[in-house]
Amino acid sequence: MDLNKKICYCFNVTVGDIKKEVETGSTTLAEIQTETKAGTACKGCVKRIQETIDALLAE
Repeated sequence: MDLNKKICYCFNVTVGDIKKEVETGSTTLAEIQTETKAGTACKGCVKRIQETIDALLAE
């Protein structure tokens, strides 16, 4: 998984940013949004965020 891949362009959130949050205990879309703001502006990346969370939790 490319940790530098941008997931949310509105807030410059990468896979690595989401991974960091998952590693510190954030496991839901709502928690990731609270911590990173990803998916809270245009909402175009919400599906990608959820897919990333799911993939990270499956590791």
